[in-house]
Amino acid sequence: MFYDAARGCWVGVLDIGRDPETRRRRRRKVSAATKTECRELLAGLLQEKRKSGTVGRRDITVRAVVDDFLANPSAEIRSDITRQVNHDAAVRICDGASGVRGIGTTPLARLTVGDVERVLRELARAGYSAR
Repeated sequence: MFYDAARGCWVGVLDIGRDPETRRRRRRKVSAATKTECRELLAGLLQEKRKSGTVGRRDITVRAVVDDFLANPSAEIRSDITRQVNHDAAVRICDGASGVRGIGTTPLARLTVGDVERVLRELARAGYSAR
């Protein structure tokens, strides 16, 4: 941890190993106004690393994950109709529809159950199927 005078905040850095393809070091950074907050954020990253072996990127959005899902469908999804239904649902969830505020720009690391439930409730109120 160190204090970054230019940014006026504390910065914590966690080394999560080398990228297997590029062999470059991968690091995750956190920043906070106080040293205590920074230490807590860094401890959260360390706990995530211990549980899963790595620390996920924080800049991946819901849209990026949904787009990847649509671009690489499961082998079980063979029907063009199913693919179109999935695409239409993804558009409504990410972009919103009929006054529904979508969650496509939300970083996946910050997505909460409340965000998902809000979108589903608003879609149901707008007349879309609960399915």
